[in-house]
Amino acid sequence: MKPGVYFFIHCIVLIGILFLGIESIFSFLPPLRAENPVSDYLLPTQAPKVSKKFLDVPRMEPEELKKLIDKKSDIVIVDTQDEKIYPMGHIKRAINFPWAPTIKNPIHLPRNKTLIIYCGCVDQEASLDVATQLILDYGYKDVKILEGGFQKWLKLGYPIEKSRRQ
Repeated sequence: MKPGVYFFIHCIVLIGILFLGIESIFSFLPPLRAENPVSDYLLPTQAPKVSKKFLDVPRMEPEELKKLIDKKSDIVIVDTQDEKIYPMGHIKRAINFPWAPTIKNPIHLPRNKTLIIYCGCVDQEASLDVATQLILDYGYKDVKILEGGFQKWLKLGYPIEKSRRQ
């Protein structure tokens, strides 16, 4: 092909991305995991790599969380997914508090409200790690883990919201 043809193709792709969004351009591709069409929201590298002992943190079923959201209960939903993944989709009202091997002082997480923590991990490893650190290192008392995490929430068809990239 002539160099001008390559330039033309690149222009068309860029225009498509600008006007339709990157997801629309590549929507013809099959999902990464056929059983989970939202797998591109999840980062497999996000789970804690260190082998730690986690606390036995209380769990909350997605159905119960959905009811609390619908009733506008005074809770804080904490999304531990990577800050680059968070804008692509998260549970309504969730704040982003990305998992880290060692949490810095979580001053923006209130101590007087129930924290419901979730992640995109298969076995909630990041959620458990964050909850364990909050309880042991910072003295949080009312912390729960969303059973099944973001994957189960999506599988049940519950709504998510997207944010603009910052």
